[in-house]
Amino acid sequence: MTNTLRLKPFELKVPWSKFSPQEGEADCLCAFCGTVIGVPEDDPRMDEHDEDCVGCELCNVAVRMWRGKGKATEEIRFHTACLQMCVKP
Repeated sequence: MTNTLRLKPFELKVPWSKFSPQEGEADCLCAFCGTVIGVPEDDPRMDEHDEDCVGCELCNVAVRMWRGKGKATEEIRFHTACLQMCVKP
């Protein structure tokens, strides 16, 4: 039995792109909800952030997918929770 990832049909809020911004940058947007993913590394709240935390807005990292090859490669990004809403079980 093989597992395959199947996305439910949904409208992209943010299209595929040729660049790969870091979490917290204004251009690191979720394709599903259209909001910024994560916070910049120099966010002062990170000083008191629990290193064992998973899933809050401070430690949220982008789930990234790519298509194409070479110069034609494009990337799309999602919040973990948003991707879970897009994937069929």
